[in-house]
Amino acid sequence: PLSEEEQLTALHHAVSNIRSQRQIIVPRMADTLAASYSPKELREEAKKLGLTPEGPGKDVARQISRKLRSREEVQKNFLCVPDESIAAFEQAMRKPFIPSQEELFLFAALNPHYIAISQTDQILVPEDVKEAWKEAADEAFMTLRKKVSWMFSCLSFLNYTMCMAPESVLAELYGTKYDQAEAMDIFHAIPDQYLQYADQKGMIADRSLSPKMRKLMEERPDLEYAHPGRSEIEQTSRDGYPSSEPSYQALRMFFMTNLPKEDPSSLLHETWYYLALGDASQALNGIRGGHGIQLGEGQQDQFLHLLSQANAHTRKISLKGNYLNPSAKES
Repeated sequence: PLSEEEQLTALHHAVSNIRSQRQIIVPRMADTLAASYSPKELREEAKKLGLTPEGPGKDVARQISRKLRSREEVQKNFLCVPDESIAAFEQAMRKPFIPSQEELFLFAALNPHYIAISQTDQILVPEDVKEAWKEAADEAFMTLRKKVSWMFSCLSFLNYTMCMAPESVLAELYGTKYDQAEAMDIFHAIPDQYLQYADQKGMIADRSLSPKMRKLMEERPDLEYAHPGRSEIEQTSRDGYPSSEPSYQALRMFFMTNLPKEDPSSLLHETWYYLALGDASQALNGIRGGHGIQLGEGQQDQFLHLLSQANAHTRKISLKGNYLNPSAKES
């Protein structure tokens, strides 16, 4: 399982892999592979797929292509791809386009072998990949993939707002959109290499959670776990913070107005993360010091006021996802 830092590194690597193919305009996957990788790299890739590489690089590329375009491999590689990335992939299938930076990161969720980038920076999908996708993406698979995508949203929400929770809580989160009774079947259907969470003795938690942190979580107050609604789970897992909450909308406006060179979504996610941990001082220090941002006296007073408002409307890990103020509304 990868740590958050390792996942970010892998994401940047995936984007680099996509960019490295930008000189390629080809109609077939094997041609893309042969033009993008050395014979040695292709042989190594073939071995990872359980193949015995045979012949020169172009022949090995054809071996890999046949394997990756099989129904089983397409479904395996796309099972854990989120809805937004599937939408971007299918858009490129219909017509190649130049992606924005945000859209490029959506493509980074895909196995890069299924796409290429042209000389004009357009993302395209090889013709034989289109055929393989149409054959593999039947109704049953797409339904399962959507459920897996929702499970990842629920796991992300659980991780950031509760840290760890019983199976029943994960099932309740999942049940805000699909049948709660199938939740754990969907959880266990996710291949281990894609899942950073583990089910240990009926408790769901990040695999990297230290024994010390686990013990601390087990000693939390005897409170009920939070009961968020579907829209909050969707917005939080998609945007990285509770984007419909008015106090966070006010913070976003502050960042956009006073820190126009900074990415407001990144600042909001970082702020939300520290507030959920119960560390408001770190949220402030992260803005002032971590990013090298200087706030004027008036700006700092305004930010502290907005931070206080957001803190009151942030679910706390130490309170099992509940708010500091019991009167704060559940979604």
